[in-house]
Amino acid sequence: MKLVITVVALLLFVIIAIALIKGEHQKKVIGGSIIVFILLAVAYETFKGSHEQRLSQMIYAYEHNQSLQCGDITVNQENFKYEYATQSFLGKGRYKGKIIPLKGCKQQ
Repeated sequence: MKLVITVVALLLFVIIAIALIKGEHQKKVIGGSIIVFILLAVAYETFKGSHEQRLSQMIYAYEHNQSLQCGDITVNQENFKYEYATQSFLGKGRYKGKIIPLKGCKQQ
């Protein structure tokens, strides 16, 4: 999603630059570009919000003794500790030394 927004933003800058150099339809191009930027910002914030909500739900489930599925490993409070700073699980016991990022997990 970030890549798409970056590419579209760069294209808009090029279009604005060309319009300003040629001097044709400046108001229309700039106005249209502003509208597209606003739409991209709204889309990005919506996507980011839903992603953060999914992560929060997984942390909540983990903290309430529910297991998460992270690839082929089942993460729970017995075998893993959650590290807020890195948003990852640190292994305990037989999983010691194992680090699993939260973003790669799913609720069971």
